[in-house]
Amino acid sequence: MDNNFYKSIIDYIAKNEGFAAKPYIDRGGRKAVGYGFNDTPERRERIKLLGHNPDDIWGNKGIDEQLAKKFLGTEVFRNEIALKKRFPFYANLPVPVKVALHDHVYNMGINVKFPKMEAALAKGDYNTAAYEMGAISPKNPAGVRERALRRAELIKQYIARQQAKTVATTKN
Repeated sequence: MDNNFYKSIIDYIAKNEGFAAKPYIDRGGRKAVGYGFNDTPERRERIKLLGHNPDDIWGNKGIDEQLAKKFLGTEVFRNEIALKKRFPFYANLPVPVKVALHDHVYNMGINVKFPKMEAALAKGDYNTAAYEMGAISPKNPAGVRERALRRAELIKQYIARQQAKTVATTKN
Protein backbone atom coordinates (compact mmCIF):
# COMPACT_ATOMS: atom_id res chain seq x y z
CA MET A 1 0.00 0.00 0.00
CA ASP A 2 1.12 3.56 -0.58
CA ASN A 3 1.58 6.38 1.91
CA ASN A 4 -1.74 8.00 0.89
CA PHE A 5 -3.53 4.84 1.97
CA TYR A 6 -1.93 4.92 5.42
CA LYS A 7 -2.43 8.68 5.72
CA SER A 8 -6.16 8.26 5.00
CA ILE A 9 -6.42 5.62 7.75
CA ILE A 10 -4.43 7.73 10.22
CA ASP A 11 -6.52 10.84 9.46
CA TYR A 12 -9.79 8.91 9.73
CA ILE A 13 -8.87 7.35 13.07
CA ALA A 14 -7.48 10.64 14.41
CA LYS A 15 -10.73 12.41 13.55
CA ASN A 16 -12.80 9.70 15.23
CA GLU A 17 -10.60 9.46 18.33
CA GLY A 18 -9.96 13.13 18.95
CA PHE A 19 -6.66 14.37 20.35
CA ALA A 20 -5.75 14.80 24.02
CA ALA A 21 -2.33 16.29 24.77
CA LYS A 22 -2.52 15.40 28.46
CA PRO A 23 -3.27 11.96 29.92
CA TYR A 24 -6.84 11.19 30.90
CA ILE A 25 -8.78 8.21 32.22
CA ASP A 26 -10.76 6.56 29.40
CA ARG A 27 -14.18 4.90 29.61
CA GLY A 28 -12.53 1.62 30.61
CA GLY A 29 -10.75 3.26 33.54
CA ARG A 30 -7.34 3.14 31.85
CA LYS A 31 -4.87 5.99 31.46
CA ALA A 32 -4.74 7.22 27.85
CA VAL A 33 -3.21 10.09 25.88
CA GLY A 34 -3.01 11.36 22.29
CA TYR A 35 -5.43 9.48 20.04
CA GLY A 36 -6.67 7.08 22.70
CA PHE A 37 -3.31 5.45 23.41
CA ASN A 38 -3.81 3.35 26.52
CA ASP A 39 -0.84 2.91 28.82
CA THR A 40 0.19 -0.70 28.13
CA PRO A 41 3.59 -2.41 28.33
CA GLU A 42 3.59 -2.90 24.53
CA ARG A 43 2.86 0.75 23.85
CA ARG A 44 5.49 1.84 26.35
CA GLU A 45 8.03 -0.19 24.38
CA ARG A 46 6.92 1.35 21.07
CA ILE A 47 7.22 4.86 22.56
CA LYS A 48 10.76 4.00 23.66
CA LEU A 49 11.55 2.86 20.10
CA LEU A 50 10.41 6.29 18.90
CA GLY A 51 12.98 7.81 21.30
CA HIS A 52 10.63 9.06 24.01
CA ASN A 53 10.15 8.39 27.70
CA PRO A 54 6.84 6.61 28.40
CA ASP A 55 6.71 8.11 31.91
CA ASP A 56 6.68 11.56 30.30
CA ILE A 57 4.01 10.61 27.76
CA TRP A 58 1.58 9.01 30.24
CA GLY A 59 2.73 11.29 33.06
CA ASN A 60 2.22 15.01 33.43
CA LYS A 61 4.12 16.01 30.28
CA GLY A 62 1.78 14.33 27.80
CA ILE A 63 2.27 14.24 24.03
CA ASP A 64 2.22 16.75 21.19
CA GLU A 65 0.08 16.22 18.12
CA GLN A 66 3.03 15.55 15.80
CA LEU A 67 4.34 12.71 17.97
CA ALA A 68 0.80 11.41 18.49
CA LYS A 69 0.29 11.17 14.70
CA LYS A 70 3.65 9.40 14.35
CA PHE A 71 2.67 6.98 17.11
CA LEU A 72 -0.75 6.46 15.54
CA GLY A 73 1.10 5.54 12.34
CA THR A 74 3.00 2.80 14.17
CA GLU A 75 -0.31 1.50 15.53
CA VAL A 76 -1.84 1.47 12.05
CA PHE A 77 1.12 -0.46 10.59
CA ARG A 78 0.89 -2.94 13.47
CA ASN A 79 -2.84 -3.38 12.89
CA GLU A 80 -2.26 -3.81 9.14
CA ILE A 81 -0.07 -6.83 9.85
CA ALA A 82 -2.66 -8.25 12.25
CA LEU A 83 -5.51 -7.69 9.77
CA LYS A 84 -3.63 -9.46 6.98
CA LYS A 85 -2.89 -12.36 9.30
CA ARG A 86 -6.42 -12.68 10.66
CA PHE A 87 -8.40 -12.08 7.46
CA PRO A 88 -7.14 -13.89 4.34
CA PHE A 89 -9.53 -11.77 2.24
CA TYR A 90 -8.15 -8.47 3.56
CA ALA A 91 -5.91 -7.77 0.55
CA ASN A 92 -8.92 -7.88 -1.79
CA LEU A 93 -11.03 -5.37 0.14
CA PRO A 94 -11.64 -1.95 -1.42
CA VAL A 95 -9.77 0.92 0.24
CA PRO A 96 -12.81 2.51 1.98
CA VAL A 97 -13.71 -0.88 3.48
CA LYS A 98 -10.12 -1.30 4.68
CA VAL A 99 -10.23 2.17 6.27
CA ALA A 100 -13.47 1.29 8.08
CA LEU A 101 -12.03 -2.05 9.19
CA HIS A 102 -8.87 -0.35 10.49
CA ASP A 103 -10.99 2.06 12.53
CA HIS A 104 -13.09 -0.85 13.76
CA VAL A 105 -10.08 -2.77 15.06
CA TYR A 106 -8.45 0.34 16.47
CA ASN A 107 -11.63 1.12 18.41
CA MET A 108 -12.78 -2.40 19.34
CA GLY A 109 -9.54 -4.40 19.34
CA ILE A 110 -8.14 -6.90 16.85
CA ASN A 111 -9.40 -9.91 18.81
CA VAL A 112 -13.03 -8.82 19.16
CA LYS A 113 -15.14 -11.11 16.98
CA PHE A 114 -17.96 -9.92 14.73
CA PRO A 115 -18.74 -13.22 12.93
CA LYS A 116 -21.55 -11.92 10.70
CA MET A 117 -19.54 -8.87 9.63
CA GLU A 118 -16.44 -10.99 9.00
CA ALA A 119 -18.41 -13.54 6.94
CA ALA A 120 -19.96 -10.74 4.87
CA LEU A 121 -16.56 -9.16 4.23
CA ALA A 122 -15.15 -12.53 3.17
CA LYS A 123 -17.97 -12.88 0.60
CA GLY A 124 -17.69 -9.28 -0.61
CA ASP A 125 -21.18 -8.54 0.72
CA TYR A 126 -20.45 -4.97 1.77
CA ASN A 127 -24.10 -4.08 2.45
CA THR A 128 -24.31 -6.75 5.14
CA ALA A 129 -20.82 -5.93 6.39
CA ALA A 130 -21.80 -2.25 6.79
CA TYR A 131 -24.98 -3.21 8.62
CA GLU A 132 -23.12 -5.55 10.98
CA MET A 133 -20.33 -3.04 11.56
CA GLY A 134 -22.92 -0.49 12.66
CA ALA A 135 -24.90 -2.96 14.77
CA ILE A 136 -23.05 -2.29 18.01
CA SER A 137 -24.72 -3.32 21.25
CA PRO A 138 -26.74 -0.59 22.98
CA LYS A 139 -24.73 -1.51 26.10
CA ASN A 140 -21.77 0.32 24.54
CA PRO A 141 -21.42 4.05 25.24
CA ALA A 142 -23.12 6.40 22.76
CA GLY A 143 -19.76 7.53 21.32
CA VAL A 144 -18.82 3.95 20.43
CA ARG A 145 -22.18 3.37 18.74
CA GLU A 146 -21.95 6.65 16.79
CA ARG A 147 -18.45 5.80 15.64
CA ALA A 148 -19.60 2.36 14.47
CA LEU A 149 -22.37 4.03 12.45
CA ARG A 150 -19.82 6.39 10.84
CA ARG A 151 -17.75 3.36 9.78
CA ALA A 152 -20.85 1.71 8.35
CA GLU A 153 -21.67 4.93 6.49
CA LEU A 154 -18.19 5.00 4.95
CA ILE A 155 -18.84 1.56 3.46
CA LYS A 156 -22.34 2.54 2.30
CA GLN A 157 -20.90 5.60 0.53
CA TYR A 158 -18.43 3.33 -1.25
CA ILE A 159 -21.29 1.03 -2.32
CA ALA A 160 -23.29 4.02 -3.62
CA ARG A 161 -20.30 5.26 -5.66
CA GLN A 162 -19.82 1.80 -7.16
CA GLN A 163 -23.50 1.56 -8.05
CA ALA A 164 -23.40 5.03 -9.65
CA LYS A 165 -20.39 3.96 -11.74
CA THR A 166 -22.23 0.82 -12.85
CA VAL A 167 -25.29 2.83 -13.87
CA ALA A 168 -23.13 5.35 -15.75
CA THR A 169 -21.30 2.53 -17.55
CA THR A 170 -24.51 0.77 -18.60
CA LYS A 171 -25.94 4.03 -19.99
CA ASN A 172 -22.90 4.52 -22.25
